[in-house]
Amino acid sequence: MRSREKEHFYFIDYLRAMACYLVVLHHCLGYFPNASWVVFYVRHLKPFFPTVTLYLLISGFVHAGVVQRKIQPYADYVIEKFKRIMVPYFCVSFLTMVLRIFVEHNRLMPLDEVQYTPFVWGRAGLRLLFSGVEGHYYFLEILFVYLLVFPAIVRRFSSARAALLGFLCLLAVDPLLARLCVSLRTTVWSPTTLLVATLSGFKFFFFGFTLNRCYAWLKPRLLEHGIGVGVSCLFIFVVLHQLLPQGNEYWVCVQLMGYFAIARALVHGPHPLVSEISGLSFGVYLLHQPYFIKTSRLLLNPLGLASNLEFVLTWLLTIALTTVAIKLLDGNRLAARFLLGKAVPRLATT
Repeated sequence: MRSREKEHFYFIDYLRAMACYLVVLHHCLGYFPNASWVVFYVRHLKPFFPTVTLYLLISGFVHAGVVQRKIQPYADYVIEKFKRIMVPYFCVSFLTMVLRIFVEHNRLMPLDEVQYTPFVWGRAGLRLLFSGVEGHYYFLEILFVYLLVFPAIVRRFSSARAALLGFLCLLAVDPLLARLCVSLRTTVWSPTTLLVATLSGFKFFFFGFTLNRCYAWLKPRLLEHGIGVGVSCLFIFVVLHQLLPQGNEYWVCVQLMGYFAIARALVHGPHPLVSEISGLSFGVYLLHQPYFIKTSRLLLNPLGLASNLEFVLTWLLTIALTTVAIKLLDGNRLAARFLLGKAVPRLATT
């Protein structure tokens, strides 16, 4: 049992790396709505590539093992997660707000040619701080909420059977909770919308936790038959997605199982590049959209490239610039702590 607890899941590194750069790809899509590759991707391929849902599954799977083998008081656990997730979240959000004020004050046109609304401190400013100017940081808020209740989940669903039963019960009550939350929805970035997203994503997080609890049973079977299981799951997902699109949120669990099974069957050891990308994923999520997608467009626009080529190069250049920025920030203790959520090592004393 102890050897399993200490096992590093290299296949999770591959899934995290894929999710990381698919998120960047999805955020680049909105800047090239008329590019033929983008239109084809959105119409035919986008539903079959998970992004945030894959992140949630990974988080639930990994944290199940971390919480299980790491004994610490609950207050220390909450402080640790707040420093890791919410401190960089608020710091980057605040810097983005400052950048927005600078752009407005100097009457600079944003690259996406959408006029900024006048910035007002107060309630509007507080909402921007919590959602980010680009409005995509809410995922980290949701993840932090999940982690707050996670120690209790680990204790209450300690066995594979209990976790599986809990997951099935969650799927059963999820439609009722979703309808209740939607009936309360008011504006796009209201707390009610955050509640809807939080409840909607929790089943994917809990699904990852359930896979961790069942991993001892799943591992030998996926190592032997994972490719077949994964391909079958993806085929079933495609059929269900086409025939019963109204239940797509639940079919995504089948899709995630397909990627999980294929990764487990194919990946048997470390790959330095993939491990490096996996370690960058948190910083890439935080920094790529408010800064480097627009910077990439600013650099590429004068070249007069075709839309398809510019879209691909924007995606790749965004990844490259974000990676360089993370590496530079990682070299500074305070920047790594407050912008990337990394623990600051204590200075040696003599």
